[in-house]
Amino acid sequence: MANLCVLAFAIVVSSATSAETIYYVSSSLGNDQNNGLSKEAPWSSLKKISSQTFEPGDVIKFKSGDTFFGSLDINSSGQSGKPIVFTKYGGDLLPVIDASSQNNGEHVAAIMIQDQDHIEISHLNIRNHRKHGQSKPSINEKSIQQSTNFYVKAPKARTVRMHSNRFGWDKNHPKGKAKYLGDNLWVVSIQPSWRKSARYKWIVDGEIENLRNDIRRGLCRYRIATGSIVSGNDFANRAWDPGLGDIKEDVAGRCSFSSGANPKIDYSDFKAFGIFVKNSGKRFLEGYEFHNLTVEKIYPLRMRNNQNEQAFVDNMVSGIRFETLPAKSKKDAVNTKNILVHNNLIRETGRFGIAARHKSSKIKSISNEPVDYDQNFIVINNKCENLGGSCVLMSGIWEGLLEGNTFIKSGAMVEPSVSVNRGSGAWFFRSKNVVAQHNTAALSRGHNDSAGIHVDYNNENILVQYNFTFNNEGYGTEILGANKNIIWRYNISVGDGTRVVNVPRPEGGRSINPGRTIHVSDFAKPYRTKSEDVFIYNNTYLVTSESSPGIELKAKNLSVWNNLFLVQDDAFLAQNFNKRSNSSSDIFVKNNGFSGMISTEFIALDKEPIFVNVDYEKIISNPKTFAFKKEKVSTGNKPVKRNQPSFPSAGKGIFSHISDYPRKDFFGNAIDYDVNILGAGFSSN
Repeated sequence: MANLCVLAFAIVVSSATSAETIYYVSSSLGNDQNNGLSKEAPWSSLKKISSQTFEPGDVIKFKSGDTFFGSLDINSSGQSGKPIVFTKYGGDLLPVIDASSQNNGEHVAAIMIQDQDHIEISHLNIRNHRKHGQSKPSINEKSIQQSTNFYVKAPKARTVRMHSNRFGWDKNHPKGKAKYLGDNLWVVSIQPSWRKSARYKWIVDGEIENLRNDIRRGLCRYRIATGSIVSGNDFANRAWDPGLGDIKEDVAGRCSFSSGANPKIDYSDFKAFGIFVKNSGKRFLEGYEFHNLTVEKIYPLRMRNNQNEQAFVDNMVSGIRFETLPAKSKKDAVNTKNILVHNNLIRETGRFGIAARHKSSKIKSISNEPVDYDQNFIVINNKCENLGGSCVLMSGIWEGLLEGNTFIKSGAMVEPSVSVNRGSGAWFFRSKNVVAQHNTAALSRGHNDSAGIHVDYNNENILVQYNFTFNNEGYGTEILGANKNIIWRYNISVGDGTRVVNVPRPEGGRSINPGRTIHVSDFAKPYRTKSEDVFIYNNTYLVTSESSPGIELKAKNLSVWNNLFLVQDDAFLAQNFNKRSNSSSDIFVKNNGFSGMISTEFIALDKEPIFVNVDYEKIISNPKTFAFKKEKVSTGNKPVKRNQPSFPSAGKGIFSHISDYPRKDFFGNAIDYDVNILGAGFSSN
């Protein structure tokens, strides 16, 4: 893996080891009046760095253990062989860049890079929990002294409080206690000490006003996206601008604003990033290496409705994000390429860990050309844990490599009010030529998707091999519609697909999507479309006790062969398998191994089923448990010649170490094509 990382580094970034100028920054020892050229005379702030223009090869070093509040805007580009480098000096502790301390979540990104390239960032701790605002006012803000009253009508209420971002959303903050004025009217009077608008919700008799706990007292409501309710007769959510000295858009007692217009939504409230690289379409960008970073606590100010599918799709919150805007004309078409993200720890974000998205243009002449995709996106040896959504998204990628990563608890509910609370470990959308191998994904959860790795729709040439997935709620293998040439081989899936339907979920609502061991669906937009040429072979699937995952097979030219299906006691596989809707002349199922309680309809689909007896008494969270003795998983049949699926990019570029046809099994044993082996591999001992 280390050799691969070096190879990828050489291909993608080609960084030079020599620097033009080294700058030092220390929040504890520095001063922005210094020249920043030595450890003895460092700069002190992100604002200073953001105002500078750097030359290719320059290095900016942050003092180990220091914390830098605010946002770093990188406004300069390096060049091939001479990236601009941001890193640390002076110790083992990572310097912290924390964008969340500014008033009212001012900074959308902790590090912002727009239309700049050839940049390397390493050995920093990056945070941006936007709801965590600064409690102390600045000098200028202290000059604002006027008090402002907040009124709410709450008939028959016994207690009323105000819940505000200015109180850290503390339900019991003393400033939020309301005074009763009679005639069902309550008031909270506070003295401002900030400039930006405050957001708040009322708490009536202990119930906090929000969409997931909709207080059923008002006669009319207006929903602002998914964050608040404007309710005329009982409750009011009003934006307050102390700079103007009064409440804006007072709606108490009415269902419309004083202007008569609907409320305007500030869509930036829904966004938050650790590092955000944006290509606005001005030119081609290339050459990024982000490594040895800790990116954590990346959450927006407020959340779209996580029960709404479109709100889920629109959520962009990410630890590290690359985004390229679509071309408006053929001559303006550009992309971002040569991206290497490796050896990072990313935890606790509202949705993604690492995301790259090149939205498709509407220009037919470039719709299938590399220029309409971001190219050479390499994600190696990263660890993600407790993310609200997925660790890795590749959307609109032409040649992507996902290798050696670990995804733990995707779809977590660490901050449920500002997280999507659903996600597969990694997934691919509208991408071509992608390899995912040697990754581990465990404990993904959510009411939909939530596999270890999944292939969404509109992809082509995707190879998923040598991955271990464990206890992911959604699916063991998930492949959706409108895909071409999807190869899923030599993977081990343990305890995946346990999700059940029609039961209340902790994030709200009820799932309508049952868990499945294999889920090959025709789901695509705008129309359901079956994928073509899907190959699922030599995988090991274990169905764990007290679960009953299903099987769905809907594709054209779908091959399922030499897989090993093991079902523990008190479990059942493919109980909801419907032969009529799943089987067709397009499906080829043969030489799979079966053990335990399995649907007879599913077994009957296999032209030559093999019943096995293997022992797996070891710890099932360890893939080595499923390295069975060779004689236990050998079919004993004569070799069967099959048309091996081809991965056309094998051996080229970032796939120079990828073979077109498998040469080794999951456990590193050389594959003997004269012997048919069931499952992902065998023990060489």
